[in-house]
Formats: sequence, C-alpha cells, structure tokens
Amino acid sequence: MRQTLIALTTALVCAAQASAQQLITEYSAYIGFDDLTNSSGARLTQPWQVVRQDRANVHRFRIRQQGDDVDPIFGSIDARGQLERLIQAGFISETAASAILRGNVRLRVSVFGDGGFPQRVEVQVWDEPSVTATAPSTVTPAPAPEQPPSQNAVLPGDQEPEL
Repeated sequence: MRQTLIALTTALVCAAQASAQQLITEYSAYIGFDDLTNSSGARLTQPWQVVRQDRANVHRFRIRQQGDDVDPIFGSIDARGQLERLIQAGFISETAASAILRGNVRLRVSVFGDGGFPQRVEVQVWDEPSVTATAPSTVTPAPAPEQPPSQNAVLPGDQEPEL
C-alpha cells in the first residue's frame, strides 16, 4: 500500500511539473554547411552538436543563413551548452536527426520551461509530419556533404568548446 502511495505521489508531482512548463520561445533555424562543423573545422556527428553550432554561428560568429532567426535565449556559451544537453537528454525523431546531420534543412525549435528557464527543447524539421520520437542515439551520422569550405573566417580564440 505504501509503495503504491509513493508511486502515485511521484506520478502526480511529475505530471504537475510537466504541465507547468510553458512555451518560452520558438525559432526557426536553417542548418547549412557552416553548421555541420565545429569552429576548428571538425565534422559534428550528433544532431544536438549541430543545433548548438548553429546557435553559436548565429550569436557569436554572426554567420547567418536565410532562415536563421535570432533567438532570445542562446546568446551565451553556457546557454548553448544547456541547449545541447536538453536536446541530448530528450527525444528527437529519427527523420529530424538524420536531416540535421545532412544539412540543408530548416528547423523549428520550441523551448519550454518555467519562469523563463529552459527545461525542454523540441526540434522538428520545418515540414516534418508528426512522427513517433526515437532516441537520438539510434541515428547513424550522414556522410559529409560535398560543398566548398566556408568563406566566413573565424578569428583564433573565438571558438566554442570542441565537441
């Protein structure tokens, strides 16, 4: 009886926390060639790394492609680290994860939380139909696209941590 009561209480607390989350912001991002590599030019292998690099490119390096919105949350390196952790800990559809790793895709990113603090991030390909989410660790990285190197220079010392 006591275990049942504890389990019920835990379920109610979790449900209350989930319902308390509100949409903080939503933005669109275009994942281009510049977003598929880190600041040192190494190919990124996980979708959450690519989304973080896109935000670093937008906020820190001022590399923006048509379709990149400026969001009000991920301007700092710490906030981008949190973005990466939230996506990694959450779920992302296999379709979206594969598309992100290929690049040349527009995303809709929704940030949920409480009191303005992000607690959950949903990443969806802009025109992706609703699909059953799968863990991102099941995704196999796509091969690097055949594109010329970026014309955008990054100054030494002005880099995100290596991923």
